[in-house]
Amino acid sequence: MLAKIPPQLSSYRFLSIGAVGFVYQIDSCVVLKFPRDQNDECFRREVKIFDLFEKHSPCPDIVQSFLRVPQGNFLAYLSGGTLEQRLRGNQKDKEPLSTIERWAMELSNATAWLESLGYIHGDIRPPNILFDGHDHLKLTDFDSVAKIGTRYDGAAPPWARLLGPEAGDENGTFGRCDAKTEQFAIGSIIYFATRGYEPYEMEDLGEDHGPRVVELLQRMKFPDLSEGRLDRIIEQCWNGQFATLKELAEKTSLLPGANEQPRATPLDKVHCEEIRRKCQRLVDNGLLAMA
Repeated sequence: MLAKIPPQLSSYRFLSIGAVGFVYQIDSCVVLKFPRDQNDECFRREVKIFDLFEKHSPCPDIVQSFLRVPQGNFLAYLSGGTLEQRLRGNQKDKEPLSTIERWAMELSNATAWLESLGYIHGDIRPPNILFDGHDHLKLTDFDSVAKIGTRYDGAAPPWARLLGPEAGDENGTFGRCDAKTEQFAIGSIIYFATRGYEPYEMEDLGEDHGPRVVELLQRMKFPDLSEGRLDRIIEQCWNGQFATLKELAEKTSLLPGANEQPRATPLDKVHCEEIRRKCQRLVDNGLLAMA
């Protein structure tokens, strides 16, 4: 059952709606993610993972959460929009290679940091990748996060692939949550960023286009690639050649574009605490009250 929007919250700028919640812009720094269903387990999972994040030194490539309450999650506002919006809205001009190399490094670093905590993101897709005002990539939406080694529920192609005969008993499944599942998605993200379209999106595969893509990926029949630096990384990701995401992050950190701009840094702790107190005051003053 869809949750009703609290009266005070409805006066703020509505940004988007996703599978888990509505997003409202609170001010120039903060958005609020309000759950579509107050009892939604995916929303609770995301809140719990942000609780875990707070116990560790922050990762600059993951969106910051300032405050979490049962009715919502106050997150950093990322003014650059999503990767989906960026590339679909810029079909005429390709992004500079150096920019994509930096994005590859930032995305790989985000997943390697998650890996160090024992988790995978589980839903790496263009709508879940956003940019801040300085064009730094941030990984968002952690409602599908899962522990490494658990069964992987998968995602739509080309962000995940059903395993083929090479997987033995796991043939026809998405396998386990591990470095291979995440790097496959990262390979497809880099492909999308370098071309402006998804793997096989521009191919005429007939009326059964979707099932054909699933079949091709399962058979490890991938789109043709060049000998360029990023395409070699795409090939390695699609073939699961990085033993860990840390290894992938180390590889992308050596790309020339990865270090052309200053590295993103986490938000200042004092600043985050000030924002947290401001968010708490909004809650105390009835932002999420239904009457």
